[in-house]
Amino acid sequence: MRKVILQFIVFALALLAAPLYGQTPACTIASGDWAAKSLGNSQADTFSAAFDATPQGNGIDVNVALSQDLPAAYTDLGAIVRFNPWGDIDVRNGDRYAAVYPQPYSANSTCHFVVVVNVPAHWCTVYVT
Repeated sequence: MRKVILQFIVFALALLAAPLYGQTPACTIASGDWAAKSLGNSQADTFSAAFDATPQGNGIDVNVALSQDLPAAYTDLGAIVRFNPWGDIDVRNGDRYAAVYPQPYSANSTCHFVVVVNVPAHWCTVYVT
């Protein structure tokens, strides 16, 4: 499988809608409202988060993100991975979205993400397979 490396700045850290640290996998389907899942773990060093995400359509604009606490607004999100309206996966890089390599997605095709986060340096790398 092709691995794509996407790098971006991370401002906050905890995963939404994804299993991590041996938790039982759970499925969350977006409804237009926040669908936040607390991991109950706070991280202060380098760590990895792995999750699967399945876009429910083509040409959507949907985010899966990390944040310090349960977010109340988009501005509370840190590490953001997006299924963008043009059919690609990109990530938040400062004040915009970017990708080192184009990574297309298709409706109902599951993508596996691994996010390696360095909390003290405020960065992370995202792998998509």
